[in-house]
Parts: sequence; C-alpha cells; structure tokens
Amino acid sequence: MKQTSVNSLHTDTKEIDEMVEKVKQNRRQIPENNSFVLKSVYEYADFTIYHDIEFIQNLYIALLKRQADDDGLDYYLSLLRSGEKTKTEIISLIRTSKEAKQKNVKLLGFEKRLILTKINTLPFVSYIAKTFQFLLFIPKYLKRLNQLESNLFYINATLQNNLSLVKSTLQTNIALLEENSQIKISKIQNSLNTHTDTQNQKFKDLAFLLEDNLAVMESKLDDKADIQDTVDLYKTLTKEKDTLVSYLNKVDTFIQEAKQRLPENLTNDELKQIITLPHNKFDAIYKSFEDNFRGTKQEIKNRLKIYLPFLENISLNKEDISILDIGSGRGEWLELLKENGYKAKGIDLNKDMVQECKNLSLDVEIAEAISYLKSLEEDSISLISGFHIIEHLESFDDVLELLTQSHRALKSNGMIIFETPNTRNILVGASDFYLDPSHQKPLHPMTMKFFAQKSGFRDAQSLVIKDGRFSDIDEIDFHYIDDYVYIGRDYAIVGTKA
Repeated sequence: MKQTSVNSLHTDTKEIDEMVEKVKQNRRQIPENNSFVLKSVYEYADFTIYHDIEFIQNLYIALLKRQADDDGLDYYLSLLRSGEKTKTEIISLIRTSKEAKQKNVKLLGFEKRLILTKINTLPFVSYIAKTFQFLLFIPKYLKRLNQLESNLFYINATLQNNLSLVKSTLQTNIALLEENSQIKISKIQNSLNTHTDTQNQKFKDLAFLLEDNLAVMESKLDDKADIQDTVDLYKTLTKEKDTLVSYLNKVDTFIQEAKQRLPENLTNDELKQIITLPHNKFDAIYKSFEDNFRGTKQEIKNRLKIYLPFLENISLNKEDISILDIGSGRGEWLELLKENGYKAKGIDLNKDMVQECKNLSLDVEIAEAISYLKSLEEDSISLISGFHIIEHLESFDDVLELLTQSHRALKSNGMIIFETPNTRNILVGASDFYLDPSHQKPLHPMTMKFFAQKSGFRDAQSLVIKDGRFSDIDEIDFHYIDDYVYIGRDYAIVGTKA
C-alpha cells in the first residue's frame, strides 16, 4: 500500500514538472521591451521591423485585437521560419482572414499588396511575377548584404575584444581569490591553534586541581569519623575527573576535525560561534538557510520599501507611531524603519537572529507572537507587521488568534501588514512553498482577506506584489495557465482597525 502511494506521488510530481517546463518553453507573452505602438492606421513597415514571435504577436494585437492563440502562432511561425512566406505575405494573409475583416483595421497599401499576393499564388504567372520582383529589388538586396557584412565584421571584432577583456579579468580575479583564500585559511588555523592551546591548558589545570583534591582526600580518609561519606565523596570526585578528561578528549577531537573541514570563507567571529555552539542548533541552521534562500539583507530591504507609504497614512507624527514587527528575523524591516525616522520593536523565537539584531542596536527580544500580543494593552500599537511569519503558525486557529489579538492591541485606525507566499502562483503553491521545512500550510489570499474582514479590519485587501508594485487580487484575471505562472510570488494582507 505504501509503495503504491509513493509511486503515485512520483508520477504527479513528474507531470507537474513537465507541465511547468512546457509553459516555460511555449511562453507567448511579448517581451517587456517591445516598442510596438497601437495606431488607428498602420503601414506594412510598422510590422516588418519586428521578427519571429514578436512579429506574429504584433500582427494579432493590431489586426485581430487579441493575443495570438497557440495554433495560429505555430502556423504562421512555421511559414515565416521555413521561408515559405515573406513577412509581407503573412501580413496580407492575416489581414484577409474573416476575423480581421470584421475588425476592419486600416492598413495602407493593403489592396496593392493583396493583388501581388494573389498573383503570386497563380501557378505560372506567380513565377514570372516573383522573378520580376526579384530583379526589381536586386539593388536593395545588394545594399542590405553590404550592410549585413559590415555589421557582422563589427560585431565579431567587438565580441573578440570583449572576450579577451573578460578572460583577462577572470584570470586576475582568480589569482586574487586564491591569494585571499590562503590568507584567510592561515588566519583561521592560527586562531584555532591559539584557542586549542588555551582550552587545553584550562582543562589540564582543572584536572590537576581535581588530582590535588583527590590526593588530599586520600590522605585524610583515616582521620574521617564517617568513612562511608568520605568514600562517596571520593567516588564523586573521581567520576567528575573522568568526565572532564573525556570531555577534554572530545574537544581535542572536535578541533582537529574542524581544522580538516574548515571552509575557506570562515571569519574569526564565525570561528568563535562554531566553537561555542548554541543549545538550539536549529536556530543557527535556519539563519544560514534564510541567508542562502531568502536573499541578501539589502535585497530584502529594497523589496520592503514599498510598504513605507502605508505609514504615511497613519495620522500621527513619526515619533508618536508605535510599531511591532512579529518574526523580525534578520531585522531588515526594523533597519528600514529606523533609517526613515520610525521607532519599532521586534520579536522573534530564533535567538541567533535576535542577537544579530541587538548587535545592530535594534530593539528586539525573544518572544512568542500570540503570547506577546496578549500581554499588550488594548489600543496601544499603531502598526503590527509580520513578513513571512503567518505561514509558520502551527494551525489556522493560531492564524485567527493572531488576527484577533492584533485587532485588540491596535489603536483606532491602526494597521496590520502580513506578507506571505502567494499560493495562486502555481509554482509557489505546488513546489516552492515547501522549500522551507518550517512552513506549515499555504494560505490562500482570498481566505486571508475574508478572515481579516471578519476579525474587524475594514478595507482589508490582499495585495499581490510583483516588480515593486501592488495589485489587488480582486482585479487580477485568471483565464490562462500563464496567469497562474507569472503572477507575483508573494502577497500582503493589509487592513485598518475601525
């Protein structure tokens, strides 16, 4: 029974991967830098300056007033790429279609070129007509060939120069990296050796002290009235000594192995962190995980700048605005607020991240979100934020409680901002959400909007984030598979307390 379930899961995952790959390969959107301009009257030259898919897409948008469907796009691309039809002939073919006639878009020179196109379809006459056209345009073809030859020569020369420059730069950078790596390794090894010697000496001194105590105890055994108590104490000290010696041996083994496996980019501060490992190993591991997959702090700060205008809607002076950031993590949002003149407090359960924030002089403490909110006075906070935190809560009851307690703690006209992965993006909902092992369940944007409203937040919105802009989920259409692939990967629940 288990084997069948595993095979079924493997098949479903493979089908999803194939579907996503097919979507990537058959993307039909016009490039963002497309310069095509819609007009009321077109000339053939308005289209012929474009090429391949962009050329066909522009024809559909202008003449048929819609995006190209897959069948039509494949058909006309095959005619164009095979050389069976010229761009002019394809323009005429689309313009003479029944759908284009209904749109009746004005195309200058269409009637004249339509006649030529029809002549070119006649069995014998087309040959003579095409020959005459070829002879007529020979001077223009020769000019284009000369231009092409000159351009190719210039491009080739430019590529060669750039290649040489890149090669030289890479060689220089490799040499610098090798030199820096050797210097770092040498410094780290020296630090390890120094720390090893210091630790060894401390443990040896402690062992010698225990030896002295044992010797004293042995010399006084005959003088003790209660021999049994003395024996028990002797056994305890002996056990403590053996434990310390065993620990010393383990430390020596750990340091020697660390020297062999030491990464090249480890700093002295990181070395100290490794030697004094935290009790909660997941804290350090998760911080490293976030550094690797979430992005650099500067990247996250740049993304979070789009939320600053919300604070301008709070009708208070900056110094009077009280802000609580739940799950403050590495402190990007707190740093951004501080740089813009706001005072904010953060809470997080990861003590490594809390310590990093404190090192930056940020006001952060270790606390659980719902318990901390319950401890706050009613109507005491201006803004409660949480970026990629609600998807980590263990149950949906916790999500509802977070909304309820946030509403209680907020002042009148206070706001919430909770950002979370957008499950309407098919890649996020089917795959990327589960990259983080601490994620619990995806939260649909419409679901969160509904429950934010039910929790008492007026004007609650689910705002999808893409390219540094917000789009209301209610105003986004979902008709094609591309709509689910290229929609923003995150959204934010924003609401105001009445």
